[in-house]
Amino acid sequence: LKVVETNMLKERATVPSRGKIPFAIAFGFIEMVIIFLLGFCFNYPGNVTITSLASNPFSGGNFQLMYPFYQDVHVMVFIGFAFLLTYLRYCGWTAVGVNFIVAVLTIQCYIIFRGFFTCIFTGIWDKVPIDFTAILTADYAVMTVLITWGAVVGRLGACQTMFNAICQSFIYALNERICYDQVLGMDIGGSATVFFFGAVWALAVGLLNPRPRAKNHENNTPLNYYGNLFALLGTLFLWVFFPSFNSARIGLDLRYGMPFGVQNHRAVVNTLLSLTGSVITTYILTQFFRGGRFDIEHILKATLAGGVIMAACADLAILPYSAVLVGCWGGLISMLSFQFLHEKIKHFDTLGVTHLFLWPGFWGICISAIYVSSWDGGDKLPIGPLRVEQVTPVGRTGNAQAGTQIAIMAISFGFAILGGLISGLITKPCRCFEPGEDALYEDRDLFVPERDQIHYIPKAVGNNY
Repeated sequence: LKVVETNMLKERATVPSRGKIPFAIAFGFIEMVIIFLLGFCFNYPGNVTITSLASNPFSGGNFQLMYPFYQDVHVMVFIGFAFLLTYLRYCGWTAVGVNFIVAVLTIQCYIIFRGFFTCIFTGIWDKVPIDFTAILTADYAVMTVLITWGAVVGRLGACQTMFNAICQSFIYALNERICYDQVLGMDIGGSATVFFFGAVWALAVGLLNPRPRAKNHENNTPLNYYGNLFALLGTLFLWVFFPSFNSARIGLDLRYGMPFGVQNHRAVVNTLLSLTGSVITTYILTQFFRGGRFDIEHILKATLAGGVIMAACADLAILPYSAVLVGCWGGLISMLSFQFLHEKIKHFDTLGVTHLFLWPGFWGICISAIYVSSWDGGDKLPIGPLRVEQVTPVGRTGNAQAGTQIAIMAISFGFAILGGLISGLITKPCRCFEPGEDALYEDRDLFVPERDQIHYIPKAVGNNY
């Protein structure tokens, strides 16, 4: 075994990786462009006065109230989502390491693109301030890109993933601006604009970049005990911080006119109760489908459906029992999707974003439309003791806002399909940058293996542990 290990380490450490040099050149060039744009087009927030801070304390440097939410979302994106992908037997470093660089690149690109669309929609072409709103909403852009990364992990190379991150952050910034600021949709946690958008984009990219050997590939199975243990840790991070994810942007939206903390409290409570409902439903159904035992794959995926499905209506006064029922429905549809679709689509959807993000995101925006349709212009509204005209500048009725909710889902779907197809067509010709057919769902095309990485040796000696 030692001889085999030494030979394999030498071979894999000396053979050039596919796309290593092109990735370094392309990434270095893009970083120089980003630095140039940040230097000439962006600055810290200026003209911050006592009056402006009193009306919007998050526009300048006084963001002590919101920074804990930002920390929670940051941990959820960089740690929770990264470790969720470590269940693949030989792809743990790729799952965490590439997740890291893709997230960092997305933050930079989103800030650039957000500033670009701010200038376009406002008509003011001046240096764009990088305020707290920009850095917080950048993490939501990161989540959409990482959803796509979860669907193609192990099948696309680093260079392809980088180009996809740039394309997706550009389209996401445009979609976000239209859905929130132009159409005035209510999707505070991103059921449509983050989760549904990211899942549709992921499937479009995955379908345009098929790998024949990926279907029924032996490495695309969660047979590693410790890999599943780390993935469960990622699930727990996502589960714990999901209430912050669904409530963090409330303090940035001043249309509601409510004091900071009122709606945040409601969003946290609703999301937590919804998550508990999805967990209970998952544990019940996994025993039903697996003959009285728990399936770790079900627990890794479906337990988070409650947070995704509640994202669009987290800040609505839907009552606690309704939040639990919504979470139970999210867990149910996620489990059914996983049970009957996973084996058919896992060759182009590695993580299972269809079960975890697509269907819960779709139902989340539909449920929000049902709730807001109850607006009657009186004092008992789903968002608190305010009249409709105080919530939206155009004074919409409940039915009109319900139509708007469906509209932002349609807009997100259109942008995701169009952008995903364009991104897929861009990355498809770059086959020289993707992992070889003999290195699917493995780290060795991107990382130099360490001496204690003996998980490759059983494959070499034909012993399948």
